Amino acid sequence: MSDLNQMLDTMRAQMDNRSGTDPAPHTTEALEEPAPPEPIEIDFPEAAPEEASPYDPA
Repeated sequence: MSDLNQMLDTMRAQMDNRSGTDPAPHTTEALEEPAPPEPIEIDFPEAAPEEASPYDPA
């Protein structure tokens, strides 16, 4: 049972260190804003002239 109490004390100490003034190393660096994606230009072919469909009743 003392092993369990020791483990709980260790976990409590770790949690106390997290909430203290010592921040995690990954939070101390400024996060870089990702560059916005470059716009993609799509060249659409000219639309084909409309032809009468054989299925359209004329």
